[in-house]
Amino acid sequence: PDWSKLEPPDAMPWPFKILFVGVDNGDRQSPELNLNSEYANIVCALEKTQLKDKIQIRQLFYSKWFDVMEAIRIERPTDLHLGCHSTKKGLELFRTVVTPDMISQLEDWNRFARSQGWPYLRFALLNACESENLAQEFNKYVDFAIGHVGEVDDKDALNFTSSFYELVFRRCHLLSAF
Repeated sequence: PDWSKLEPPDAMPWPFKILFVGVDNGDRQSPELNLNSEYANIVCALEKTQLKDKIQIRQLFYSKWFDVMEAIRIERPTDLHLGCHSTKKGLELFRTVVTPDMISQLEDWNRFARSQGWPYLRFALLNACESENLAQEFNKYVDFAIGHVGEVDDKDALNFTSSFYELVFRRCHLLSAF
């Protein structure tokens, strides 16, 4: 798009809040995804910066889409980080698949939050396999969304989380951070 013709975005709220949602429907004794490490990578990236007092991170594990939307309403995050499995059909949360039509609930939330002067969801990071199309769906309701094309090895997902947030927390533009 021609960025110069677009209105500038609203200022970011402070404190900036990240909602980390991690779901691995595999065996709890031998999980396929290292979600604790993914969360820890975000915290570690934050600890290296001067922004520790300005950014809050909340976590939500083993949740359904209803739980995610409830946490969004309660926590009012600016950033939704989803660490989970995904297929072209949708994001695999706990015992449910989040389909594109479910993502549209974000539009109502963001409209309501803006009308109240509250922080609203501006960014979504889908750190999951084959999540590019879902990121495009999220982009209908948030300012910026990132997904992956094809399969993503868990080690690569962990490295992506580390490097991405290290750059973002150093105030690198989202577009440049990935």
